[in-house]
Amino acid sequence: MKTELEERIMDRINLFEEEGVTEYRPLGEEVDNYIDFAKHPERRVYTGIEAIDSQTRGLAPSELMIVSGFAHNGKTVLTVEIILANEGAPCVFFTPDETRTVVLAKLSSALYGVSAEDIERRLAAGDEDTVEMLRTVAARFRNLAVYDDNATLHSMDKAVEDVTAAWGEPPKYAIFDYADLLSYDGDVMAKIDELKRWGKKHNLPFIVLHQSSRSSGAGGKKVSITSGAHGGDKQAFIMIGVRRKINLLHSQIEMLEEKLENTQRDDTAQKIRQKIQEIEDDQIPRHRDTITINLVKNKRPPMNLVDDLDFKLNQETGRIVPVFRNDPDEEPPIPPEPTFFTGRSARELLGES
Repeated sequence: MKTELEERIMDRINLFEEEGVTEYRPLGEEVDNYIDFAKHPERRVYTGIEAIDSQTRGLAPSELMIVSGFAHNGKTVLTVEIILANEGAPCVFFTPDETRTVVLAKLSSALYGVSAEDIERRLAAGDEDTVEMLRTVAARFRNLAVYDDNATLHSMDKAVEDVTAAWGEPPKYAIFDYADLLSYDGDVMAKIDELKRWGKKHNLPFIVLHQSSRSSGAGGKKVSITSGAHGGDKQAFIMIGVRRKINLLHSQIEMLEEKLENTQRDDTAQKIRQKIQEIEDDQIPRHRDTITINLVKNKRPPMNLVDDLDFKLNQETGRIVPVFRNDPDEEPPIPPEPTFFTGRSARELLGES
């Protein structure tokens, strides 16, 4: 049996040989492939965000989606939404940054509308209803294979083999959280290149989370085609940007305070103070939990993009709901609470002493 190093050497040799040969393939061969794509939208993976899904028409096998954003700005929140939107679809989820237990906690909170703190409090008290709730979530996502160990290309290949044998079918899609955590010699660009090749080799729609550089992603800056640290935009078929609006507001305050220190005019200083006060008293409370998502890159013809979409994050459950554009102060609708097997809501169960 080949060692992991030998496997990697052979992969590179095979890749070199493949790249060194240009094989003529008539364009007519793609007619059937295009028909197959159009007839089978169920083979694609969707974000669950209608405005984005309508423009991308989903992520198809062998295509790469990059979800880009600064640290702690909502990339994993969007990942949970994608998993929920594709519930039942076999998925292999590589998450060296989080444990399998944390993934279970997030899915449980999202599905049953309760915080992880409430769940843990009830588990500590030996509550059987809460235990059953967790088992129900695990059963609903029995085709979600979470790998939280150190990830190499070889171990990822092995994971696909294992889940295919266990499920009797290959995974429909894969997620990697996040690109820089791939155990591979090279910078982030090289790692994303290898992840893209891996997705193509397994013919999977592949979603890779990518952390923006501090210079590009800090301060709540809008995610653009150049925001990713050391690449990501060139490799992606679809690229989605995620950011927290509150970080942008804090950055604006810092810039205004710097201007205030340098101004010599009393009237100008007064206007700056008023603007700072407006941001602190009005905009920060309003946008404390706002996550903004935009479609940065879309290679699906006609390649339309989607500008900023604001969502309100429920800190307890990790779910996001759209914010009304015509009236940002209007409370967004809260999805109905799912009821547990007893007929009572999970919140009612967990709120009992």
